[in-house]
This record gives sequence, C-alpha cells and structure tokens, in this order.
Amino acid sequence: MEDDVRAIDWASYGHTAMEPATTAITLIAGILTFVLRREFGALPMIVVATLVPYGQRLVIGGIGFDVVRMVLVCACVRIAFKGEYRDLRFSALDRVFLGWVVLLFLVPLLSGSATVARQFGFLLDYFVEYLVLRCLLPVGNEIEFVARTLIFAGVIVCLGMLLERTTGKNVFHLLGAPEAVTVREGEIRATAGFDHPILAGTFGALLLPLSWLVRKESYGGKVLWLTGMFCSLAIVKASKSSGPLYALLAGGFAIGLWPLRKHMRLLRNGMWVTLVLLHLIMTGPVWALLFRIPDALGLVAGSTSFHRFELIDLAIQHIGDWWLAGISLEQVAHWSWGINDLTNQFLLVGFSGGLLGMVLFVLVLVRAFSLTGRCSLEGEESSVRFRGWLLGCVLFAHVMAFIGVGYFSGFWFFLNLTFALIACYCRTEALAEGPETENVAEAIPMNA
Repeated sequence: MEDDVRAIDWASYGHTAMEPATTAITLIAGILTFVLRREFGALPMIVVATLVPYGQRLVIGGIGFDVVRMVLVCACVRIAFKGEYRDLRFSALDRVFLGWVVLLFLVPLLSGSATVARQFGFLLDYFVEYLVLRCLLPVGNEIEFVARTLIFAGVIVCLGMLLERTTGKNVFHLLGAPEAVTVREGEIRATAGFDHPILAGTFGALLLPLSWLVRKESYGGKVLWLTGMFCSLAIVKASKSSGPLYALLAGGFAIGLWPLRKHMRLLRNGMWVTLVLLHLIMTGPVWALLFRIPDALGLVAGSTSFHRFELIDLAIQHIGDWWLAGISLEQVAHWSWGINDLTNQFLLVGFSGGLLGMVLFVLVLVRAFSLTGRCSLEGEESSVRFRGWLLGCVLFAHVMAFIGVGYFSGFWFFLNLTFALIACYCRTEALAEGPETENVAEAIPMNA
C-alpha cells in the first residue's frame, strides 16, 4: 500500500504498454464500433473510457494512443466510410465549444508551453472526440441506452472498488492499472481503472443523475434505476474523497429542484447576492468557504480542502502571470510548495488558455445550461422536459467537481460526453418533436 496519493508514472505513458486482456477489449470495441447501428456506435467508446486504465496505450510518432483514442480512430473511419457526418448540424453550443477548443490548442503552441505532438493529442481528445460523439450519439429516446451503458459499466467499477477496499489490491491491475492501492490516514481510497480516487469518485457522482434517465414504472426500470443509485453512492464512498461527495450532493440537490425549474432565475440571483454579502461580511474571501465548511463538517478524513482554497487565492494574486497566455506548471510551482497540483478545472483551463480561455469555458457551460433549461421548460412532452433537466443535473455535478479536481488522464471524455448529449438531445428538433415514449414523469413523485 502507498501512503496518501499513489504516484502516477507519467514517464511510462511515453512507452507502449498493452496487457493481453486490454488488447482483446480494444479489438472487440473497435469491431463493435464498425458493426453496431449508428445510435449505438459510441457505446464501445463509453465502455472502454470507463473500464480500461488510461496508461494502456500504443505510442506512435511520439503520440500516445490510449484505448479510447484507438476506438476513436475506428469511429472516425466508420463515420467517414458511411457518410454519417452529413447529418451533423452545428448548434450555438457546438460553435462555442469548438471555438474554445481551438483557442486552447493555439495558445500553448504560440507561448511555447506545449509541443506539437502534445497539442495534436489535445485535438484528438477534445475536437475530434466531441465531433464523433455528436455524429454517433442518439437524439430521442435512445439516450437511455447511453445511461444504461454507463450504469452497467458502473456496476463493474463499483464491484472492483469494493473489492479494492476489502482486499487491499486493485483488481483492475488485470487490465493494466497499478495493483497497489492508495491509503490516506489509514483509509484505502479505491481507484478502479481511473488514475486517481477523486476521478473514480467523480464518475460515481455523475451516475446519480444519469440513473434517473432510466427510471420507469416497470420492474426492470426500477431495478436498473436503483442499481445505478446504489453504485453511485458506493463508488463515491469507496473513493474516500470529499470532492466527489460534494458533486454527488449537488447532483441530488439539482434533481430535487425539478418542481422549482420555472423559478431558477430567482434562485440564481439569490445565490449570487448571498455570495456577495458573504464576501463583504466574512473576515476572509468567500472562497475560504471551500475549506471552512469541509473542516467544520469533517465528512472525509484528510481532505485537502485548504489546498483548493489556497490554489484559487494564489491564482487571483498572481493573475498578472497567466491572464494573457497561460502559465506552465513549473512556473506555478514557485508560488507555494505543492501548489502546482491543479485540483481545479477552471484554473487548469485558465493556466492553459489564459483568462480568455477560462471565460470561453464558462460561456460553454452557460450555453449548455441554457439549452437544458429551455428543454426542461419548452419540451412538448413531460418526458422530454424531465430528461433535459436531468442532463442539466449531470452538468451541475461536473461543475461542482471542477472545484476539487482538474480533469486529467482522459477523464475529460465524460465532460465531452455530457456536452455532446446536451447538444444532441436539447436541440430545437427534439423540443419540437419530442420522443414517442412513455411518460417518464409519471413515474416521478414530483410535479411535472
């Protein structure tokens, strides 16, 4: 067992490493990507992104192709061969998202803080991956298949993490993950196939609102919904991380706001007024709540909440160092000891693309929330409205997770997936037509 944080061997990511089981999974996923119907074409990519460790990869020309990237290439060939790109219609969310990606591609290149090979990989992971998901993800009722796939994969992750907590060994080492586990203050922090317990726990937090997408009155629908809920709670608990816990609570809180969806403007304004007043009356800045509340509650032993506060505080103090063209982690390290551990997605984006990159990222989030809000209010059927609201809840869980972790090691796939689902499902046509399905809202004990 390793104390505190399991060291990630980044140097090994520059070399080819493929376990036999991982090779077999990759071949099967690639074949299925070609042969499955279009609406299911993205499912193999979703499975490997959830289960296969990021360190499993082929290195070609200095560019590492992890399993997700290899399946992504298969999906690109499929889309080009079948001409499935012809049906793609860009929305405002697509344009803002892709504009943000282009900026984050160019700024590190122009500032000299990243190599061409690294930025080419960035394009694969954001630009190409997002477009592939937009081409292959379903629009109507088939969106449930995405949630079901994530729940089934989540069951495997959940069982693996529970075994990891029980045995002290990571069973995902059979797929190439390190066998050693992470321990903090005597508690095992389960990781599964992810590179960090916080990432594993964040995946569990996202499962909570996703599970509601499959809830129905039928026995099978209830079982799958409850299974997803249980796995969500178990994964977050097994990760022993405070960030995922708050993301889980945020997702559940957002679902509970469904009856108040018509009053969200009032709630948002009230939240901003409260934060401003707190900032004025508190002895410290309002972002000091990031460590004061966790310390007061003591929900997770050894929480690094003070580090999250200090990171934001120092970033504001040194904004002149990064606002124009970002900043390297080596330069950030001079601010304070260990501060270059970027446990904040907003700052991770800002340090890569400068203040403009961060602003564009916020605009992407605003546009996505706007789409889900419109869908939840204007959808012709209650099932359409509720699914639109749930996608907003998934995104809200992401945003809460951003405060405690910077997405790395391929975990951005789940953010790309969320944006693509919103762009696919909450588009104008979906609002106008509505999927011809049973009324999901009838199974919900809330006002639809």
